[in-house]
Amino acid sequence: MPEWLKELIIAIGGGATATISILLIVKSLLSKIIDKTIETSFEKSTIKFTNKLERSTKAYEMLLNKEFEFYGKIDPYMATLVPLVQDLEFWLQKQEEEKTDNTKAKYKECLLKYLESVPDLKSNLILYQPYIPVEVFKSVASLISHMQDNMKMLGNYGEIIFETKEGKVDFDKLKVFVEEELKLIALIETVIKARLIEILPLCEKH
Repeated sequence: MPEWLKELIIAIGGGATATISILLIVKSLLSKIIDKTIETSFEKSTIKFTNKLERSTKAYEMLLNKEFEFYGKIDPYMATLVPLVQDLEFWLQKQEEEKTDNTKAKYKECLLKYLESVPDLKSNLILYQPYIPVEVFKSVASLISHMQDNMKMLGNYGEIIFETKEGKVDFDKLKVFVEEELKLIALIETVIKARLIEILPLCEKH
C-alpha cells in the first residue's frame, strides 16, 4: 500500500470502515483515470485513422482525376483518327481514278494531320503513364507503334501521286493497314470502356 494511503487511513482513524471507504474512493478515482485514458487514446486513434483515410481518399481522387484527364485528351484523337485513316485510303483511290490536283491536295492534307497526331499521342501517353492501367498503356502504345511503322509507306504513296517518285500504290497493302489501324483504335476504346465500368462503383463510394 502506498505511504500516502497509509497516512490518510491513520489520519482518518484507521478503522475498517474508514479503510474500506478510502479504498472505494481510490478505486473510483482510478476507474475514472483509466476510463479517461482509454477515451483519450481512442479519440487520438480515431483522429489518426480519419486523417489517414482522408489523405488516402484525396490521393485516390487525384489519381482518378489524372486518369480521367488522359481519357479526355485521347478521346478526340480516336474520334479523328477513324475518319482520317479512311480518308487516306479514299483519296489515294480517288487519285488513281481521276489524277487531279484536288485529290493530291486532299491526300496531302489528311497525311499531314495523321503525321501530326503521332507525337501528340506519344507525348500524352508518356506524360500520363503513371496514372493509367497497364492494359490501357499497352493498347495506346500498340496504336502509336503501328502508326510509326506505316509512316514511310504513306509518305511514299504521297511522293508517287505527286510524281516525285516512281512506283505504284499497293492498294491491298493499304487496305490491310486501314483494317489493322481501325482494330487497334477499337481495342483502345474497348479497354477504356472496361476500365470505366470497373472504377464506376469506386467513384460512387467516394
